[in-house]
Amino acid sequence: MIADASHSSGRSRRCSAWPAFAPATCLALVAAKWAITDKQHIADEQRKNREARAFIRTFFGTMPEMKRAVEVFRTVLAEQTAQSR
Repeated sequence: MIADASHSSGRSRRCSAWPAFAPATCLALVAAKWAITDKQHIADEQRKNREARAFIRTFFGTMPEMKRAVEVFRTVLAEQTAQSR
């Protein structure tokens, strides 16, 4: 069970028992609870993941091509990072 948001102090009863640094953790748990119950959001994210995988497969084609591309990306990004310092 996640938090009971009806507590009058603004913090839930379950979260109020946590240390003072924990409100962000409590908020994350409440947000996670709502995120996993949002069926439409989950369906949309699954669709986007399928589309992204399909794009990658058609763009690169094979695993060896993807691995070569990753090495190129790694080299180029490392050079850009070093130049920006």
